[in-house]
Amino acid sequence: MFHVNTTIIPDPSLRKVFYGIDYTPRGSQEPDCRTEDVKKALQYLDLPDMQVIITLWVDSNKASWEKQTKLFWNLIDNNLVMDASTSTEDMIHEQAARSADTITISKVASRIIGISVGSEVLFRNEDESKKKEHVPLETLDSYIQEIHHGLRDRAASASSSPNAAYSALGQQLAQIPIFSSDLGRNAHQIVDKVDWVLSNIHLFFAYTEATKAADWAFANFRDGTLKETSHDLRGRMAKRAKLRRSRDPNRPSNGPAVPSMDNLQTFVNTWVCQANQRNIPYYYFEAFDEPWKNIFNPRESQWGLMTVDRKLKVTLPN
Repeated sequence: MFHVNTTIIPDPSLRKVFYGIDYTPRGSQEPDCRTEDVKKALQYLDLPDMQVIITLWVDSNKASWEKQTKLFWNLIDNNLVMDASTSTEDMIHEQAARSADTITISKVASRIIGISVGSEVLFRNEDESKKKEHVPLETLDSYIQEIHHGLRDRAASASSSPNAAYSALGQQLAQIPIFSSDLGRNAHQIVDKVDWVLSNIHLFFAYTEATKAADWAFANFRDGTLKETSHDLRGRMAKRAKLRRSRDPNRPSNGPAVPSMDNLQTFVNTWVCQANQRNIPYYYFEAFDEPWKNIFNPRESQWGLMTVDRKLKVTLPN
């Protein structure tokens, strides 16, 4: 059961200016497979109307996976995006699909705003040095269709029930969209297989200056993703923007993209205001610094809006 820690003192500098935020909790992946930090993060942010992307950490052991699923049932009034990972191992997908089944027949169905299948699968396929880890487009499509058909079948079964509550659940299930997220240049490969296309936008690795980053992100989304969609789909497009900055000015720059606190503040100021004015849904990556990511890249460990001890790095715009 999810319980609120009432001893946490709200931070007056925090307010809801972002549509949504991504977060990979420390210890949530193997070998630890813990769930405690998920609860702590939500309690600290204290933003019950924030959109939350929940990744089904199916690389963890079965006991932990079941514990995570129960945790999701009890999140406080948050709308959920379920992110089911994919892999060359059938077991990984099967576990994600079972978790999706469990949650979509539970009491949180009314708060699920989408199920995402795969993230940057097509982008990872571009790395010729890791062919053994590639997930072919046909396999990704089969994963998407499996979850889509399962959701549709459960919706039809529930909708025809004489039980009013179960029938209402069926109507809710029928409205849950299926989508996938990748780089904009790959949108054309998946746009006809999903209800929504989410675009992962990496400003830092595009060598973008902080003062121009927000404008570049909108142009990239328009030219790389929206142009691939139909007119009807365009009106309900969602964007998952992974906007990455390092807080340490001594870290290597990426051409014109210089990691610094001043540049992070510049980007946050321009991005938040423009995105909210345009009424575009997005998910900012990410909430907190994560030292455990040093094993991948020192810069990746410092992409958070807050430090590892939950101190805000920037001043949030009004």
